Amino acid sequence: MFYGDVYRSDRGDLEGRKVKDMKKINLKISGMHCSSCAMNIDFELEDLGGVKSAKTNYAKAICEVEFDEEKVNLEDVVKTIKKVGYKVE
Repeated sequence: MFYGDVYRSDRGDLEGRKVKDMKKINLKISGMHCSSCAMNIDFELEDLGGVKSAKTNYAKAICEVEFDEEKVNLEDVVKTIKKVGYKVE
């Protein structure tokens, strides 16, 4: 099942050492009523081990999540969003 755009980053730190690949996805979210809903999604996702960042935009109904695939997967991210009461399209 595909929920949105997927990006991979492969970058080095300041000394040129390879940093773990992070997966970045954009998910379409429905059921939000205000910007506090977006913040609730972000807080829950950022508490999930392996999630580096979550940025949900209420106006665009999009959630951008960057995470380590070795620690968490897309299904875990979707389950977390659904657990707080929103739908992922």
